[in-house]
Amino acid sequence: GLQTALSVLWEGLIDKRVLTAERLLYLLSVEPARIIGEEIELKEGADANLFVFNPQETWTFNASSNRSLSCNSPWFGKTLKGKVEHVFLGVKRFEF
Repeated sequence: GLQTALSVLWEGLIDKRVLTAERLLYLLSVEPARIIGEEIELKEGADANLFVFNPQETWTFNASSNRSLSCNSPWFGKTLKGKVEHVFLGVKRFEF
């Protein structure tokens, strides 16, 4: 579900103007961290987990794009709008 979540939520909530992009990203990152007692702060010199998302790119979720061990998803065979293009985990000493 995580590999399709942002695409599905973006199309269903941002494109339809239910939420702003800022609010959706807050709900997917800062709020879960807050719930488990962690703090997310993007500042110079801190470590960071980052991703690059292209909200205009379309892609089809199928067996070749699946990165999960799961073999079932309601999104298999569906064309989704918005794609995570890069993920950077544990970027040391992030600098602006």
